[in-house]
Amino acid sequence: MCVSMLLSDRVVDWHMKAPEVIMSLPYDARADLWSLATIMYQCLTGRAPFLANSPAQLKQIYERDTALRPRYSLLSLLDRF
Repeated sequence: MCVSMLLSDRVVDWHMKAPEVIMSLPYDARADLWSLATIMYQCLTGRAPFLANSPAQLKQIYERDTALRPRYSLLSLLDRF
């Protein structure tokens, strides 16, 4: 049996899961980069990148928007300072 070493296999908070993980598609280490980026985004903004109330709703966002962009750009947040 092969033990997976991907972070995406262990991420519990569904807000941080990559689109391919949420949509039950095959994924690789790039999904870890997605999870890490969402963690960093949340640390910088205090918000999840995509507003969803459930994994199903997040899946709909991922399926609907092929050019995924977070709700807030980091540049707009820097304007506050």
